[in-house]
Amino acid sequence: MAGESASTRYSLSSCREMLTVCIGFHHSAGLGSSFEILQGERALLELISSFLLQPPHHIDDIFVSHLTGSGVELLEDRRFARRGTWNSSTFRSDLSCAGLRKVYSGLVRWKVCCTGQSFAIGVVACNRISDFKKDKSMDWPFVRDGFGSGFGLIKSDGKLVVAQELYSASQWSYGSTYGQCSYDDSRVPVNSDTTNFAVVLDMDRARVSFEADDASIPGASIEGIDTDNPYRFITSLPDRDSAAVIDNSHAGVHLIVKMLTESGKLFGEMPGLKSADALWHP
Repeated sequence: MAGESASTRYSLSSCREMLTVCIGFHHSAGLGSSFEILQGERALLELISSFLLQPPHHIDDIFVSHLTGSGVELLEDRRFARRGTWNSSTFRSDLSCAGLRKVYSGLVRWKVCCTGQSFAIGVVACNRISDFKKDKSMDWPFVRDGFGSGFGLIKSDGKLVVAQELYSASQWSYGSTYGQCSYDDSRVPVNSDTTNFAVVLDMDRARVSFEADDASIPGASIEGIDTDNPYRFITSLPDRDSAAVIDNSHAGVHLIVKMLTESGKLFGEMPGLKSADALWHP
């Protein structure tokens, strides 16, 4: 359980603590120790493991007005963001909005329910936001093909890919094609009809990973990210009928990306939910 595959879902400090305790469970190292009596007691060992290992913390988040592009509208209590019906947009920063909370350390998770033809979710370093606003490249995700800012999971043309920033900002030509910057994003094996996702930021391991249906997505982990700066959640909404709703329940941060018609009505797939107003007036 303290191996690499399991450790991705638990904090680094708790995994190290678990490893230390497991020394007493080893078939030879445990002989003669105070843990010898527990050899073969699998249920008890699992109980100790669940007590020691710390899963990701959930964040109570909302979208921030000054980090919302001109092509995105924030509704009600800023937990609802959608692509503006009449708002014009030219650059990728026009179609993105970021969360309020900054993550400096630890292991955190944004749980996300997504539907629609196109969307992007992920994280962006706070020190990149100023340059991101100056990005004049004409693409909709906050990051793609090595350009843009942050680390994201993108759905486009029925495919899901993982993308990451690869170049440093230039004060002369931010967002232009200078140097060897192009990068082929990694396609990941996720059914295009999947709706439940999660963004997992692990500052201790310098890693961003993505989940689908509460399971890690193979190949959807980005290692060696910069941990000298805090990160925010970020999403891009490219289509006229795309939207994002943050539901901060006790079960964790739950972002629902739903598709809206141009008239603003929600295609209700949730029982009793007939319009966007129903989200705010139970």
